[in-house]
This record gives sequence, structure tokens and C-alpha cells, in this order.
Amino acid sequence: MRKRLKGSAPERPRGAPVRAAETELVCYVREGWSPRVAPASPKRDWMSATPESFAYRCLPLAIANTHGWEILSPCGFAARWTGGVGAECVEIVLDPGADPRKAPVSLFGSGTLTFHVDGIMRTSEGWNLWVGGPPNAMKDGIAPMGGVIETDWSPYTFTMNWRFTRPDAWVRFEENEPSASSSRPRAGCWTG
Repeated sequence: MRKRLKGSAPERPRGAPVRAAETELVCYVREGWSPRVAPASPKRDWMSATPESFAYRCLPLAIANTHGWEILSPCGFAARWTGGVGAECVEIVLDPGADPRKAPVSLFGSGTLTFHVDGIMRTSEGWNLWVGGPPNAMKDGIAPMGGVIETDWSPYTFTMNWRFTRPDAWVRFEENEPSASSSRPRAGCWTG
């Protein structure tokens, strides 16, 4: 099934050339997949907690918050890393009623927590998808990793990974809390 994401460029007429500044983001889903993707939220708890919400007056921060899309956590859970290198060294405790098939996993070891994304993302030719943590949404004890997905050709799903910054620190993700953020850079824009 093809699902156009809100905020994507309007569909091009068949055969029309791709303009330099135009791209679309499409999410292909299979039966049983239920990706949780939403336009990026402008709100950050820590920014709202500053006196008179002063942090929102920093325009670059405020714009970054709303840039792109967010991929939301499929369930609430707590996790910690024991300090070892094996995949079994990350403990994940799901909230009651959470579907373990949708839950994050410890796939790579070395204190890495992995979220699988239920969808194959596609962008227009010449555009990629940058995926990392939500801008300006820090979490104590864990840090988001970033990657560039070549969504203009790749027929695969991808994962979002977080790495614990110290052992034995419990971290929490709520259901529908942003676990990833994405934006669409032009392919090759970071090459030297």
C-alpha cells in the first residue's frame, strides 16, 4: 500500500520533470505494518519550562523542532544497558499491554537500542532521508545515532538506533514519543 505523508510535495503529473527543490516522501506499508509518522512537533518540554518560554525566541531552535517528520515509538518502555558488549546486555521492560513484536530490541550490542520502522520510505530521485534523534529533545543516559538512508532507490526498511551513554541508567520512552526525526537532504550534498 502506498501512503503519502502529510507535508509531502503535491503529486507530480506523470512524466513531469523533477524540479531541483521538489521532492516527495512516500511510505510503502505491508499488511500488518502500522508506521507511526507525524509532522515534527514544535514543542519541547524543556523549552516550554524556560522562563516565559524564552527558548522559543531562538528562531533556529524553533525551526529545527518543526523540520521534517517524526517517527513515534510504537510502545512505552524502560531500558537500561548493563555495560557489556553483547546484545543481551540491554534490558527492555515493556509497559503492560505493549505488543512485543513492535517493541525496540537490542540488535547490535555495545549498548545500542534499535527501533524498527514499519515502512519502506521512498523519495524522489536524487533525494535521501536523513534520520536521527528529534532536534532539541535530549534524553539523559542515551543519545540518538544518525544515518542517511538512500530512499531514492533502496527497497528496504531501516532502523533508528540509540546508544546508551553510561551503564545502569534506566531511560524511558513513552508510547508515541518521537524516537526519530527525518528530513530530506539532496543526495550528495555532504560529499567533499
